[in-house]
Amino acid sequence: MDNSDDKIRIIEAEVNPLTGSVVNLKVGRELTNEEAREISHSQKEFVRNPREVEVLMGKIDRVIPLSKKDYGGTVTNDGEESHRWLLGDTGEAFYQLDKQSKLNKKETGRDLGIIPTPPKLGISQTKNRDAILSMLQKKNYNREQTGLEKTGELDFFFKDYALERGYSEEEIVRSGKFIDDLKKDLYTGAYTTYMVRNVLVEGKRYTAHGVANLYTLLEPNNKKGAWKLRLNEPYLSYITKGKMDFSPTLLVAIQDRGTNGKNGHLHLFHKLVMSRGGDYGGKDKKTGRDKKRPAEKVSSLLERIGFEVHTTSAPGRSFEALMECIDHEASSYGTIKSVFFAKFNKGFRHAKRRVELSPITDLSRFKNWTLADFKAEVLDELGLTDVRDVMVGFHCGLESMDTTPKEDKSNAKEGEELGDWRPTSVSLP
Repeated sequence: MDNSDDKIRIIEAEVNPLTGSVVNLKVGRELTNEEAREISHSQKEFVRNPREVEVLMGKIDRVIPLSKKDYGGTVTNDGEESHRWLLGDTGEAFYQLDKQSKLNKKETGRDLGIIPTPPKLGISQTKNRDAILSMLQKKNYNREQTGLEKTGELDFFFKDYALERGYSEEEIVRSGKFIDDLKKDLYTGAYTTYMVRNVLVEGKRYTAHGVANLYTLLEPNNKKGAWKLRLNEPYLSYITKGKMDFSPTLLVAIQDRGTNGKNGHLHLFHKLVMSRGGDYGGKDKKTGRDKKRPAEKVSSLLERIGFEVHTTSAPGRSFEALMECIDHEASSYGTIKSVFFAKFNKGFRHAKRRVELSPITDLSRFKNWTLADFKAEVLDELGLTDVRDVMVGFHCGLESMDTTPKEDKSNAKEGEELGDWRPTSVSLP
């Protein structure tokens, strides 16, 4: 059959949006990786990350990679020596000293200076985690269809991992520096442990020591062989338990290389929107009142995705960052249906504590909106003077993606009116 017929068959193929499982119903054949990627992008395939994983690992997500100034020397725990890296207020990371050669420059095999090469804890590690969980999600869906239990073990060829990270088969064949970078992402996930501050467990805040590396990794001696990994606890229990509360992330967002590196804040913003941007309209079943959509102060939102909002130039830069994030999310992924701005009145004398402007459905405004116009149309209407003080919320088309599996719908939780967009509580397995 000629190429045009193949193209028609690709268009008619379907993807299960909950699993990424792609099948051509017309001819009953499996599609190539390139065909699967093309279809999954158009179908908004997504990854269901357990919320507990986002609690622990989400706290250390960062846009700016580690540098020499973050180095904290070496430490010894249980006889194992590690390089210590400071993660600011969120915690610390520890990379096994005897695995340092995995991160060093390929041509030397050892460090050229006193301070070692840091583990890759920028946005690429966030995407590494998402990609691994995406591949595991697909495997577990297929297992469940045949009556098998979920597993935390994964066999994969490096090419499939690279495809999941957004590289084409042609690029993988040609190879390049990105191959070593992707491998370092895998090594970082395997050999880095953590100390995480302010983890909420059963209503109380703790500093979590000894937070495990995400997985144990087996790299084949044969370069063409399959890699193997197994999730470590507590992540394994979060994945394999029966019902799972989850935070969705679009696969196309994971594969969007335009949000790598210094643009990593766009990926963290995507995770924010997907986690807190559902449709919470309608009436509350208990009170009969209209449900309030979740909203958050712009200053808090931007801090969560890596921006400094307390500098002299922060008001103007905050506005630019907010417009950039919303425009990219709307134009690249089509997840946002509308955006609304609001404020809370302080004090019990105000009859209506929350003041909310009409939702903005013309999202093209965020591409060219000026700060002067925004002040006149939004801040003045709300009685505010600083963009950082306004509250912003999103209505996304998550319902059209069917992000909640049928078997889990009874466990779906309604959104809170305010609060951290990342889940803040973790149950211990």
